[in-house]
Amino acid sequence: MPQCLYSCSSLKVLSIMDGYFRIEGNVQWNQLKSLAIIRDLGLTGDAINRILCGSPQLEVLTMSFEERGESMSIRSTSLKELSIDKYDYRGYAAYASTSTELRIWTPNLKTLEIRGVPFSKCLLMNVSSLTHATLWYSHHPNEGTCCDDFLSSNHFLGDLYGQILPSIQHVENVTLCPCCVQVLGAMIEGCMNSSSPNVKLLRFRSDCIEIITIEIFPLSKKLVIKVEGRCRNEDLIFASCIYREFEENLPMSFVLQLGTIEFILEDILEDDIIFPCLEFLLKNASRLEKIVFRVKGSVQHSQSLESLSRASQKLLKMPRSSRTAEFTFCEY
Repeated sequence: MPQCLYSCSSLKVLSIMDGYFRIEGNVQWNQLKSLAIIRDLGLTGDAINRILCGSPQLEVLTMSFEERGESMSIRSTSLKELSIDKYDYRGYAAYASTSTELRIWTPNLKTLEIRGVPFSKCLLMNVSSLTHATLWYSHHPNEGTCCDDFLSSNHFLGDLYGQILPSIQHVENVTLCPCCVQVLGAMIEGCMNSSSPNVKLLRFRSDCIEIITIEIFPLSKKLVIKVEGRCRNEDLIFASCIYREFEENLPMSFVLQLGTIEFILEDILEDDIIFPCLEFLLKNASRLEKIVFRVKGSVQHSQSLESLSRASQKLLKMPRSSRTAEFTFCEY
């Protein structure tokens, strides 16, 4: 970028794609409200410090950059939305050898997204106004699923969550990736305090519904689950056993506050992995008002209608603790 752009005080919105930040002087973006740095190859912690110091009115900051072993400090009283996506093409072994730290001090921040490969340490020092938090870890910037290397590294991610969770327990809307759910499960088994009692809306995506989400977020009002992939028979049997065991050992204090459950599905299958989860929720969510199934494509095809009919019959036979719970099928 030309150096004169860094002193352009009339800028209000700036988006830079496939760039390379090399700041030689001070930044003077006195009116800048929104900044997006996408696929940057040279973003450093020093560049971020200069940008934040020279952008006193910045409210939205989006960053997508390649891992360079750089620690970062985000300190701003004006920021309201922050999105950080760090990727690394070298693979987990190369990444794991680096030590990086992310510090966030943003008292007026409302929305926080942390994606990609995680920092070694993540300290949320002041996020008291936060209402939406997304934790989604993967290797590649375009990946939608988590890398197996991270799934096998529960100790590393467990330490990371031990740092993050105490700072976001007041957040009401949380989005988690599958590996987050698995690591949280390992934390609970290790008797770590990982409950987030204030979460009202929980979103996550998984091809196997995890019971752990119900344990961690029992006071959630709405649960949104995107299910991808076909269910294997062994997965269905395993899920059924897990829910049965959990239900047999329910603590007396266990209360589900769920009012709405939303499933996003590739198609309708009467032997889907969601049914053990649904059966448990219908039995124990006494305040449940509606369950919404958003199905990809048309539900009007004859094959879809047949699956829909069989699935509906199966659902209606399940015992329910809520007399007002309704089922709705629609397209997305």
